[in-house]
Amino acid sequence: MIEYPGRIKIFRGRQILIEYLLKPEDVKYQQVWPENLTKAPNKPRKIRLTSEEDELKLRAYGDFIGNFLDFIQSKEGAIRYRNQFVKNLYSLSLRIAPGVFQKTIERAHAFKINSIEAIERIAIQLMRVDVQDWPEISSTKDFENRLAYQDGRLTAEPDLFSWAKFASKNEGSDDGSGSENR
Repeated sequence: MIEYPGRIKIFRGRQILIEYLLKPEDVKYQQVWPENLTKAPNKPRKIRLTSEEDELKLRAYGDFIGNFLDFIQSKEGAIRYRNQFVKNLYSLSLRIAPGVFQKTIERAHAFKINSIEAIERIAIQLMRVDVQDWPEISSTKDFENRLAYQDGRLTAEPDLFSWAKFASKNEGSDDGSGSENR
């Protein structure tokens, strides 16, 4: 490859493979194509580097998350990669129940937590506590009046004596050597 003023030529041995014009130095972030080649039919997708959309969706949850996001934006929050933090927080909000998410963010704000890993641990701990608070299921005796229950009640009792006989035969054939017959 040899760069001439205003153009680049790429060689293999002494044969020119391709040659194309250079853009002026003030042109940046544009794709450059050789003159004889057609441009690609589709451009690369715009990669979203900001977290504005995710922040708006999070603020729609209520004031509790708005206060926490304001804390994160302040100097007191001390988040280095704020956009990534907001995206991870939005992802967490999609993975857990809204009630647990609200309690998690309220606790994280109260203790001024600015680590997404710590917030996830708080959510896991709150979910464990919520599991213990499940209401008891009240059982009624009306299942005894169902036809399916009454049909099952009249089935024959299992014959457990045949198993006892089988077990006693196996115990009697044990010679005490420690090896089992299989």
